Amino acid sequence: MENMTLMLVLLIIEGLAVGQSTVGQSTKSSNVGHDVLLPCLCPSNPDELVWQIGERVVSVYSQNKDAINSIDKMFINRTKLFLHMNNTNCSMLLHNVSLVDAGVYTCHALNYVQDNISSRNALDVNLTVSENIRFNDLQKGEEDKTIDKTSIHIAIPVLILIILLAAGLILFLLLRRRRQNHQNIIYVPAEPMMNTV
Repeated sequence: MENMTLMLVLLIIEGLAVGQSTVGQSTKSSNVGHDVLLPCLCPSNPDELVWQIGERVVSVYSQNKDAINSIDKMFINRTKLFLHMNNTNCSMLLHNVSLVDAGVYTCHALNYVQDNISSRNALDVNLTVSENIRFNDLQKGEEDKTIDKTSIHIAIPVLILIILLAAGLILFLLLRRRRQNHQNIIYVPAEPMMNTV
């Protein structure tokens, strides 16, 4: 059984399976810390399903226990397959994506005739991963922007009101001073002119 698993992995890596067909390639994007669904439709009821990135096995659906043990340590408990729910859905859910998860993933759906692989359908999914701002941080940032906008909307009218009050006060003081200066003028009657003869 161990030899069978080794042969299977070598056939997948080298692409030497009889009846090999490639379905196509798609692209998926995700952010660090999120889950991403890598899509793959396969022929009805494949005997085995293997997801790989390069030569590393990411996830396996198989009756063979040795094949399950070939999963790369980095992906243990981070994947979910849907083949047991729908026999044409070979998609894989990858949990808690990190920057090192970026790359081309290949979905291999294998069908056997006795001990030989009779067909293999493969689909490549190019996963791009980018750093992200967590949703809560994004919401907080949006709230901060809202608070800033609200502050500006309040601050401008208050500033205009303060300027108008200051101008009014200055005008009032100037008018009051002018009135006081006008009232303080003492009218001294002119002395009569003397006639000298």
